[in-house]
Formats: sequence, C-alpha cells, structure tokens
Amino acid sequence: MKPIYYLLLLSIWLLPSCINRKKAADAAVKIVMPAQTEVYNPYITDTNNVTLKADNSQYKIYAFINVSCSSCLEKLVRWDKIQSQDPDFGKVAIIPVCYSRDNFELLKFMFESHKFPNIHFPLVLDLKDSFAIKNSSLARAGDFTALTNAHDQVLLTGNPIENNKDKDQFLHIIRNTE
Repeated sequence: MKPIYYLLLLSIWLLPSCINRKKAADAAVKIVMPAQTEVYNPYITDTNNVTLKADNSQYKIYAFINVSCSSCLEKLVRWDKIQSQDPDFGKVAIIPVCYSRDNFELLKFMFESHKFPNIHFPLVLDLKDSFAIKNSSLARAGDFTALTNAHDQVLLTGNPIENNKDKDQFLHIIRNTE
C-alpha cells in the first residue's frame, strides 16, 4: 500500500512542473505562413496597402476559416464588423487564412454575385492546405484564432467573435502594451 502513496505524492509533486513546461512551450509558438497562398478580395483594388498594414502592425489576428462551409463564411462578416466597430481591433491587422474543400468556389461565387457584404480586409487563400500542417499545434482542432505580435509569435488563442471573455482578453493585451 505504501508504494501507491509514494507514487501518488510523486505525481502531485510533478504536476505543476508539467503545467509550467506547457506554458513555456505555448509562448514559443509562431505562426508560419505557407508559400502557396493567394490574396483575394474583389472589393479591394490595392492589396499592397493592406499587406503593408499587416507588415507594420504591432499585433495581428490570424483566423483560420473553412470557407467551403456557408455558415463559416459568416465569420468573415463578423470579423469585418468587429474591426470596423471597435477602434482597438481597427488598429490590428486581421488576417483570415481561408481553406476550402471546394477550391474556393463558394467564396468566389458569394463575392462575384454580390451576395456577400463589403469586407475591408484581404483574405489569404491557402491553395495547398498547408497552413494547418505548418501550424499543427494550433490547428489540431480545426478552425482557430490567434493573436500574435509583429513577429508572428502567438500571444493568445481564443474566439473573440463568438466569446466575449476571449474578446476581452484579446483587447486587454492590445490596449495594455501600447
């Protein structure tokens, strides 16, 4: 019976060290963009200016979104709304990285038929579905959102368009480091 108690005490003693290692590992996660991408938004004529904003932003929000799903397309509208209505999110480069099971046909149809509202940021189309592979530690659960610094190091993950607590955490970081 005594060996079980020793094993239990050892497990309890080691548990905090495992948690600290996980936090340190998460802090080192960096977003890696794939080489095979296309910048797309027919409403924006000069994507170079928007790309410059992303390059010069202190913070970036990467949103990994399935655009072959009609209900998932609504996330783009919600990101546009949150960016235009909240001045703090307006200072952040929002980079939706889109993947598709239909070769982006639904997305392009919605834009070209004007059934999609005017989105004010470019979409990054992941042409070879390699974003999830390059960022497997973040994308293991499918769609995700990450707040990064200017060097693409992940500061926080969450879902600020659907969860107010996550939104407040994102805003806390954005506001408190200016």
